[in-house]
Amino acid sequence: MTQQKTKRIQGLFAVLIIFHHLSQMVSAPWLPDSIRRPGLELFVPVGYLLVAFFFFSSGYGLAKSMRSKEDYFDEFFVRRLNRVLFVSIAVDIVYIVLRIYKQNLALPPNPFSWYVYTLIVLYAGFFLAYRKKTKASFAVMCLVVLIYCVVCYLLAFGNWWINSVPAFLLGIFMAGRKEERSDVKRIILSAAVFALMFFAGENIKNFAVSKGFSNYGVINSSVVFLQMISSAAFSLLCYYISFKTPSEDSGNTVLVFVRKGLSFLGGITLEIYLIHGIFVNSFGPYFISNNVKPYYYIKNIPLYVLVVVALSIPLAFGLKKLFDVLSDNYPALTVLNKFMSDLKRNLLILIALAVLVTICFGIKHGRDASEARKQAEEYKNANITMVEADGEQIAVYKAGTGKETMVLISSGSFAGSTLNLRPLADKLAEDYSVVIIDLPGSGFSPYAGKELTADHYADVIKGTLDSLGIKDDIVLVPHYYAGLYCYRYISKYPEGLKGAVFIDSIPVEIGPRLAGSAITSAEEYEWNASRSLRSEKLVKDFMVKTGYAEFELVFFDELFGGSDVKKYVPAMKDLILEGYMNEAGCKEIIKAYANCRDLKDFTLPADVPAVFLISSDNRYDNPYGINWTNCYKRMITNEKDQTIVTIDNSYVMYYSPKEIKRLTDAFMCKGQ
Repeated sequence: MTQQKTKRIQGLFAVLIIFHHLSQMVSAPWLPDSIRRPGLELFVPVGYLLVAFFFFSSGYGLAKSMRSKEDYFDEFFVRRLNRVLFVSIAVDIVYIVLRIYKQNLALPPNPFSWYVYTLIVLYAGFFLAYRKKTKASFAVMCLVVLIYCVVCYLLAFGNWWINSVPAFLLGIFMAGRKEERSDVKRIILSAAVFALMFFAGENIKNFAVSKGFSNYGVINSSVVFLQMISSAAFSLLCYYISFKTPSEDSGNTVLVFVRKGLSFLGGITLEIYLIHGIFVNSFGPYFISNNVKPYYYIKNIPLYVLVVVALSIPLAFGLKKLFDVLSDNYPALTVLNKFMSDLKRNLLILIALAVLVTICFGIKHGRDASEARKQAEEYKNANITMVEADGEQIAVYKAGTGKETMVLISSGSFAGSTLNLRPLADKLAEDYSVVIIDLPGSGFSPYAGKELTADHYADVIKGTLDSLGIKDDIVLVPHYYAGLYCYRYISKYPEGLKGAVFIDSIPVEIGPRLAGSAITSAEEYEWNASRSLRSEKLVKDFMVKTGYAEFELVFFDELFGGSDVKKYVPAMKDLILEGYMNEAGCKEIIKAYANCRDLKDFTLPADVPAVFLISSDNRYDNPYGINWTNCYKRMITNEKDQTIVTIDNSYVMYYSPKEIKRLTDAFMCKGQ
């Protein structure tokens, strides 16, 4: 397999990977009807196959070069990683800027950069195994790949981190074969293995579930194993077919043109791979997370494809040329020259500096957190009442003396409601009695370890109000996930209920969308969510302990700058940082699918007045691919007393207390 043929195949596959990621945004079967568009379905399941060939050719190329060059391992990492790191860092900077603007900061910044990290591990493993080549070198390389795969699986990284990696080993093995040729039998055999394993990998989950098998750990492991075999067989098939392609001296004009085009693309595959996701996410139905608005949503599929490809390839070429210019002028770049003269030493210095900065941030965060917790304790002693409800100790804030009691509740994920909902509570307290409830494990409420079903939350709300002696004229004011719990409360405890003011309350229809992929049951969602939360929690804990997570909360100073709780902003930040993805927060997320499923037929009783206040963002951007307004309409049974009102703002629970108060007053007057 020549280098030119390899480049052409990679050039073609780089474009097909773009189509694969586009298809997952708009044509995947798990997407809701409001997003899903026909046209790209063929590309949905093939991404790992395409990436596998890149790993195969990397292993093949490394092994071939090692055997042909005596000094191959001299400056190995400099030659192999210079371009990779330059391109990766450049694209990551763009992603960080885009994510900060969308308040969606996460690690890694580029969701497709897993390939770079995997490649670095494989390069390091190859260096370790083959620098001093022995009979055990291939076995050592296999051990490195095995350890990598096991660690990624245990940390609940996506299957795509591992299902194509064994092809790297196959590439090394094929490069060591003395005979390099292809015949029809080898092509047919590799094609048969690929087809069989691919089909099995795509269908084993549905088959197992249809037979009543529900151990999703075993099912997922089987899927990954089958995908590993199919991706390796696919790479081998491409390898054998490459020997059958037309010779270089073919005079066919079309073939010459195609070769040149694919060779051009093959020279910028790294740049294409890393940069195209910016446009896939910026112009798709959502930006990375399915509840974040894109920069501009292109609904027309051909136009979406054209724009992404037309922007990705020229910018990838430009990024490659920038690297080439820097490389060509390398001798003239004195600082860079000095840095590269002793790469190992200087990298260690950079790593040491990064560690030092991280330690300093961590120490500062620790001191700030200590002060914030003292402040939170001070606030709790002055403003919070603790009551018992359904076996939980619940923190509440009370204000106002009106006839009706407004019961403010937010999701456990929005830690510290008794503090961060104060601006709205104090505004409503001008005319009403107000109670804010911290749900179990959130804010100042500890968590007793109970299963966080919608029924339990409803019982907690009821028990809290009973403990406070509030029996009548109750108006529920839930936000986000708390809307689910209040749907259940309304069904179970309609007595004494005067109405409900739902603020951006989650529609039950989002349940299947929470996982962002094909989920067949609540049990599968809970298994999948439990796994993914493990890795997310590791990142979250690192971000919190180092203080880096505070960069996500810089808007708090603006959000609460004009309110009476301005001085408690540090305490609020600490409550959110410590409360987000704690035990209760994770269990709330894990039970979200089942809670939505159990409430899928909920409609408002006709005699319960209600108003759904929806922010303009949630009304027009359709978070999770769901039309929230239509979902609210489905729940309405009395159009006279149950309405939907749009508030032209985002984060209205925090930014629009005056408008919510005005609309609540109008709602209450109408109800009377």
